[in-house]
Amino acid sequence: VCDAGLNLCWQRFTIVKELMHLHSRTVGDGQEFRSGGDSAHRILSEAITSRDEHPWEDVELSNEASALAMALETLVPWCLRRQFDALVDQRADPYLIARTFMVPLNFIKIMLKNNCFSIYN
Repeated sequence: VCDAGLNLCWQRFTIVKELMHLHSRTVGDGQEFRSGGDSAHRILSEAITSRDEHPWEDVELSNEASALAMALETLVPWCLRRQFDALVDQRADPYLIARTFMVPLNFIKIMLKNNCFSIYN
């Protein structure tokens, strides 16, 4: 289930991130949400906090941050990194890059700020 109020980039990102939880087995069988508010609150808290964790800082990541990093790797795959770098080299507006890869703008800004997605690093 994805919030229909989100734009297409956010819907796509959310679905891929949740699929990464399934792929990495970092999601339970749904019992967390049925067992009471404490577990649901913990999961939501971790999801919010994960936005401040950055996979390129050489720190241990939470399950949420790991899923977020895997989603970005999936949505901006290595086979398209030259295209990403070309847009960066042309000083393309971050919004254009976000639209090109259909990734939420705030994640593109983080990627650009940290130069973490260049194939030339």
